[in-house]
Formats: sequence, C-alpha cells, structure tokens
Amino acid sequence: MTTITELATISTDVIAPTLALATATVGKSARFKFANGYGASVIADGYGKDAGLYELAVLDSSGALTHETPITDNVLGWLSVEEVVETLHRIAAL
Repeated sequence: MTTITELATISTDVIAPTLALATATVGKSARFKFANGYGASVIADGYGKDAGLYELAVLDSSGALTHETPITDNVLGWLSVEEVVETLHRIAAL
C-alpha cells in the first residue's frame, strides 16, 4: 500500500507543475490547498482502509469540509492513488 507520505509526494509531483498547488502537508492525513481556494484532505484510515484505499474530502477556502461542489456531496471513499490524483486535478480546476 502507498503510504500517506508517498501519496502526498506522488500528488505534488504530478499536480504542482500544472495546477499551481499551493501547499501539501503530511501527518495523519495529506492536506492540499489550491490556488482557487479549495483544498482536499486525504486519509488512509477512512472508507477503503481495509482494501488499502483512500478517502478524500473536498475543503472550502477556510479548510472546512464542503458538500457544495460538483465533485461530491459527501466524502469520496475507496479511491486508488490514481483516482485521488484525478480528483485533486478536478478540485484544482473548480
């Protein structure tokens, strides 16, 4: 399984050059903040953890969970690394 630190590294390597990723912080989760004000929180111990998958929440400009985007009306669970990266691209493009 890819660790949360490796996920953040993979994601910032892929996203930063094309989507102006502002910050990525790693701890128990990976948190991303984009130039458009949106962000994301990715955790490895949420929906999908038993299968080695990730959960992603879309964050608003204050860093709070938001359900008011075309991405999702809840958190997204059971995501592969590729699906996390794809979703991060979609959030950055909002």
